[in-house]
Amino acid sequence: MKLSLHCYMVLALIAGLNVSCSPSADIRPSDLRTYTVPRQASPAQPAARSAAMPAAPPGSPVLEYDLPEGWTDMGSSGMRLATLRTGPNGASDAGEITIIPASGTLEGNATRWQEQLTPGASEERVSRAIEEGEKLTVNGAESTILLLFDDAAENQQAILAAMIPFDASTSLFVKFKGPAAVARTLHDPFTAFVRSIRWK
Repeated sequence: MKLSLHCYMVLALIAGLNVSCSPSADIRPSDLRTYTVPRQASPAQPAARSAAMPAAPPGSPVLEYDLPEGWTDMGSSGMRLATLRTGPNGASDAGEITIIPASGTLEGNATRWQEQLTPGASEERVSRAIEEGEKLTVNGAESTILLLFDDAAENQQAILAAMIPFDASTSLFVKFKGPAAVARTLHDPFTAFVRSIRWK
């Protein structure tokens, strides 16, 4: 049977298609790879809110106290069992008093506080401040209030602090740090406040 030239051309075209569509000997199944693109966060999703400031440490005493007139209780946060503002309505520029639990002796903490005001303070200066400190009983514990000053002729700074023994290894530290004039004004209400602190 003879085929026309047209038929030969059709057969040649079909053969060419079969060759071009068959798998190449250079491509192996192991050459196939897949890629995963990380999904981007949707812009509509709000950013995660920052964590709230932690509450007082577990096992810390639950304190009760009487606030002097005009003081504002700002609550507890972090290591602070309480933060008090001494100005009206808790104004941010008011004096701040904190209560934290900590360890150490009265002498060691008095030295640390005095050195915050006057680096390299002498032992005699610290000892004199302790001797002049006010002794009082707080919730049955013998406690001490200290008033410490720096040596500045102007804008003198001070620390008004109380150390209240809580248990065999921990004390409560009530502390104000700021202008010396403010510390002197706060001395009486600070002392009344410290006397009122109690816990069970």
